[in-house]
Amino acid sequence: MQPRPGQENGVAFKGTGENLSSVRLLASLSEADREDFAGKIGWSSVASGDTVIAHLATEAQVYFVISGALKVSVSTPAGKEVVIRNIGAGDHFGEIAALAGFPRSVAVIAETDAVLGVCSQAEFSELLKRHPLCAISVSVSLAQLVVDLTDRFYELAALDTRLRVCAELVRLSRRGEKTDDGLLIEEAPTHAMMAAAIGSRREAVTREIGDLEEEGVVKRLARRRLLIPNIERLRSELVGRSGQLVTYISS
Repeated sequence: MQPRPGQENGVAFKGTGENLSSVRLLASLSEADREDFAGKIGWSSVASGDTVIAHLATEAQVYFVISGALKVSVSTPAGKEVVIRNIGAGDHFGEIAALAGFPRSVAVIAETDAVLGVCSQAEFSELLKRHPLCAISVSVSLAQLVVDLTDRFYELAALDTRLRVCAELVRLSRRGEKTDDGLLIEEAPTHAMMAAAIGSRREAVTREIGDLEEEGVVKRLARRRLLIPNIERLRSELVGRSGQLVTYISS
């Protein structure tokens, strides 16, 4: 299912530069440049469960997440889903196909209702030509993706479930909001989503999150929010028990 035209409370809308202000890839743009870019892209809303990008699709649009949560995954012929990563508001995706012309290597599926900015391959190329700092941001995000996937490979082979959960929490903390009580993660992945991302079972993730909450490492809040009171404590456990992978010391 492809994204529907953007809607807000059931009414079609056209996004503005303000809607793009939280997208990290576009952080270097001036307010005027963001407004100009907003007029050149499309806008879509998707419902929870909608497929935004199908595996092996040949279209090459780039998406900016205005709100909502999505998962990047690949499924086996038997139907087992392997979640590569989770993405949320402020993130972008789809740039690999736009840059390299490859078919889509993964599927992207909405985990919640979401609003997306949709940029054509040609317009994305023009953005990078006109704004070199955006091109640098793309390079940095791709480098981070390589590091994350390398670390995930190690974690799956070498770490127990507790440490894999801790590592995933450290990754999630990158998009956390700093508060007086710690890092607040909005629209945190469900335990089932986290289990798919770390190669475990939902029941095991629920048990480990419960243990971490009893120890004061995390705190579950209403509306899929998660609070990490002391991220350094989480990093210290990872470094002490699994080694200094880049994810743990530079997130």
